[in-house]
Amino acid sequence: MDAARPDLAALLIRLHAGALSGPERAKLSERGANDPDIRATLAGWARQDDHLRAAYAGVLDAPLPQMLRDSIAAARRDERLRLRARLARPLRVAAILVLLALGVLAGFVAGRQSALHSPAGSVARDAIAAYATYAADGLPPVERPLTDRAAITAWLSDRLGLPVAPPGLTKAGLHLTGARVLPSENGPVAFLLYEDSAGHRIALTIGRTGMDADDTAFRFAGHDGVENIAWTDGGLTFTVTGQTSQDALRRIAAAVYAQMD
Repeated sequence: MDAARPDLAALLIRLHAGALSGPERAKLSERGANDPDIRATLAGWARQDDHLRAAYAGVLDAPLPQMLRDSIAAARRDERLRLRARLARPLRVAAILVLLALGVLAGFVAGRQSALHSPAGSVARDAIAAYATYAADGLPPVERPLTDRAAITAWLSDRLGLPVAPPGLTKAGLHLTGARVLPSENGPVAFLLYEDSAGHRIALTIGRTGMDADDTAFRFAGHDGVENIAWTDGGLTFTVTGQTSQDALRRIAAAVYAQMD
């Protein structure tokens, strides 16, 4: 679909989400009947929805892994301390539990879904737990604040044993605030925290896949305003997580992907 038609893109997103009125829907459907690009775009989104539904079927019946229960308990403790210290926007741990139970991202429930054994699975589990624990509660969650980008690059590269340079996302309205290193079953994972001018946070993780295969297609998952996108490339898995729209997350992921070539 032509990227120069932003109004049409917005209408297609609303059509796919079932948010158009009857007359609007009829008008756009009539237009799509004569436009193969529109039909291809909608068909692609429908296939993506089918794949996600198949990947997360039955996940609500699966138990939460111990790592995630520990992270939730830690988030509860942090929330109580933060509310005592200052008045701020609360993050309800119950909401985190609902999001996780609905299968926000492949990797929460090991062994229950074939999709959770994908190259993105293990890093995705750590990424979403880290976002819930570190990025969503307004506290500074970094081991290394951004004082020197070159120093952070050298530190992350040394800890991960491979070149890791934080991508610049200023064109997306995001600035890097700092970084930390997380554990995973495939080795250390770089956790990079970005923030926009309104204080909204986006977390980027980079880690080894533990597999030889590359799956460069973007994989989406999300519920109730929390979105995640994951892909693998060059033996690494990348995830981007934030409380933003899927389209916004797609643009951020594309910017990261372009800089990792």
